Amino acid sequence: EKRCGVNADYTALYPAGGVTGDLLSSTLTEEGIPTLCVKTEENCRINVSAIALNGADVEINARGAAITADELTKIEAELDVLTKGDVLAICGSVPAGVEKSYYAQLIRRMKSRGVTCVLDCDGEALQIAVTSDCPPDYVKPNEHEIRDFCESIGADVSAEAIVKASGGKTAVIATYGGSGAAIFGADGSVITAKSVPAKPKRLKGAGDTLLGAYLYHKFVLCECDEASLSAAVAAAGEYVASEE
Repeated sequence: EKRCGVNADYTALYPAGGVTGDLLSSTLTEEGIPTLCVKTEENCRINVSAIALNGADVEINARGAAITADELTKIEAELDVLTKGDVLAICGSVPAGVEKSYYAQLIRRMKSRGVTCVLDCDGEALQIAVTSDCPPDYVKPNEHEIRDFCESIGADVSAEAIVKASGGKTAVIATYGGSGAAIFGADGSVITAKSVPAKPKRLKGAGDTLLGAYLYHKFVLCECDEASLSAAVAAAGEYVASEE
């Protein structure tokens, strides 16, 4: 977002520990990204992605670090500054040692303060949050996550099934890799955006880029969903095709 010239009041709140945590913090500082780091006892994990010359790809994802109850309390204290009109994006898997229902609990706490909540995770944590009586305002699953969610609740595989599972309270920003993305609104609307074909030079970060760009265009620039999604798909495409 910083490289794209984003001019907004945003902060990256994250837990980090050890040498790898220090590397993450210094990288964010060098990029000029406003951050709040909660120090943890365990080292941050490192993920490795590689693309072979023939186009085959592989990802090696290390086990995520555990977070203690005290560290969670510190994170929650930082979030308590958020109020009505703010947007909170909760991204990544639930840390080791934390209940899968934690994101659902956090969303309930934040929405009671008028905060718009966006959830980008998968598996049981996603299912619990969406099917709770206080689901997130948005979720951002990819194709695999949509399939896994629908299979877990015995529904036909579709993004609409996630909207239905939320009781019509959650909009789904569904990403389809090189095919683009779509927004399935809580009101039943569907907006699609196709991506421009490009040879990928990165494996990780396309979905994160898309979500960040969408939130910026939607909630900072106050553009419509169609324009916000188109800009987000374009940003994600530029990211995966770039070596910078």
